[in-house]
Amino acid sequence: MGKWTDWIMNGLPMVLLLGLWLFFMRKMRRGMDPWQKAYEKQTEVLEQQIQVLRETNELLKKLEAKL
Repeated sequence: MGKWTDWIMNGLPMVLLLGLWLFFMRKMRRGMDPWQKAYEKQTEVLEQQIQVLRETNELLKKLEAKL
């Protein structure tokens, strides 16, 4: 291969990593965590599960009181 193709093949992974790093750094600087939506969705689901467990616990207490 030629000198240019060797340089491109050897330098391409480093350029891609640098580009990815810059992309994430710019996102973080703006305060937009790329995974923020996933965190919010997970928190919402967990809160819903906690609410269902509380309601179930109340129903079980009422059922226990009747017995």
